[in-house]
Amino acid sequence: MNLDKIHTSVLESVKQSFEKHYLEALGNYNMMEWRHNRYYNEYVDNLIKAYLPIFDACYKNWAPKKDPSRRE
Repeated sequence: MNLDKIHTSVLESVKQSFEKHYLEALGNYNMMEWRHNRYYNEYVDNLIKAYLPIFDACYKNWAPKKDPSRRE
């Protein structure tokens, strides 16, 4: 794929953006370090606990229903 041409579809444009810009930056990114520094902390834990009833209601409303007769 030519990375310098103007693309006619959104898919081609997004693919070019990822190949030219995002993948290089994300490749050097340590996800576990981010999780330990930004996600696994008391603030996020308290936020999730405070909004858990809303999260549960959204999940119950929007999650696909399990059909016992259907095997996946």
